[in-house]
Amino acid sequence: MRFHLNVAVTFLAVVGLYCAPAQAQISKAYFSGYTFMADQVEIGVRFPYSLQISEEKDAKGIGILDAELGKRLMADLPTSFDLDFGTSDATGEVTLAFALDWENVSVTKIGDVYKIVIDIHAQILAFDFAEKKVIAAFPVAVQLRDGAKEKPSKTYIMSRIRELYLTNKHGVNVFDEFIARFKTVKINAKYRNYIQLTDVDVTERAMKKVSEFSQLKLSNFKGFVGQHFTKFLSVNQSVAVLPYSKGQAIGGRMAMRFSDGEVFDMTMPEPDYQMQIQYTGFGKKLLDKNNVWEAWLYVTGYTLTVLEPLSGRKYLSAGFRDSVVVKQVAGETEPDHWSAYQEAFFSLSTNLTKQISLRDTAWLDKRTKEKNVSEQLEKLEGILERCR
Repeated sequence: MRFHLNVAVTFLAVVGLYCAPAQAQISKAYFSGYTFMADQVEIGVRFPYSLQISEEKDAKGIGILDAELGKRLMADLPTSFDLDFGTSDATGEVTLAFALDWENVSVTKIGDVYKIVIDIHAQILAFDFAEKKVIAAFPVAVQLRDGAKEKPSKTYIMSRIRELYLTNKHGVNVFDEFIARFKTVKINAKYRNYIQLTDVDVTERAMKKVSEFSQLKLSNFKGFVGQHFTKFLSVNQSVAVLPYSKGQAIGGRMAMRFSDGEVFDMTMPEPDYQMQIQYTGFGKKLLDKNNVWEAWLYVTGYTLTVLEPLSGRKYLSAGFRDSVVVKQVAGETEPDHWSAYQEAFFSLSTNLTKQISLRDTAWLDKRTKEKNVSEQLEKLEGILERCR
């Protein structure tokens, strides 16, 4: 049964996907709780841990994830439009949901320690329930890095994911992150245009490196890149993007499963602007060492292309790379290359999405060979302005 509370509260608006200026913001929305962006067939494969937790009920018969999400939202209400904890079948009404779209667990043995990385990604999803049409999406993500002396069991991993939903034990909670995003984004009733990351390509050389320092398969690595890049773009540019398609058809239908087991096909709009990433490589180098510590340089890079599919016009096509220096105790254990490469990717993606507006020559000159990249980024900024 879906989580319902017949109350109205004020709420800050969420960023819309349709890229039209000066659209009217909504004055009311409905909230349908915890959902999965998947159908019944694939849900157990894509979200095995979250699905199992979602099926647990509290003393009132409400799913524990719906109950926890509702409790935290009621304790930290937004302030710019009324929110009804229910659904509406009226055309034109906007419904919001916590829509889980990626769950990933990576376990890598480094020396005598097992490094565990857990990613949970969701969308603040706005849709018209009557027309089954997506209106807006805003990505939310948390990551937990953990370690264990023994290979973690499924029970161990389940407990960690449960804690990311139900507690603040690790200093992070995915529902808190979801609620915090409400206070920084906006949503309109209607928009005209959309932008979406439609493809992540990985060169053979880059994927070989990924296989050397992690257990991620190609599809999982693409998901990692796509989910995190869209999050950084959305946060740093105050703009929403259509969810990364992960190889699915662009536009068309998207399945959503609600906590009461109901499944609906939502219409996903066609993007007016497409983004594509080609991941080109990784590199590392021991910079310095002594009897106390070692300093490693980690470099990573990708090419980002932004285009208009109807005309084929490219607004941006340039390669970028960034690096981080990581220090560790000398001879303590084998370096954790995967965590360091993640930091390099996060650094590149965070700063690049900020440079769309900043266009700092000193930063750009060190990270791309593209001569007119500042002009290209200015064009991209113009596109994103139409997406706010």
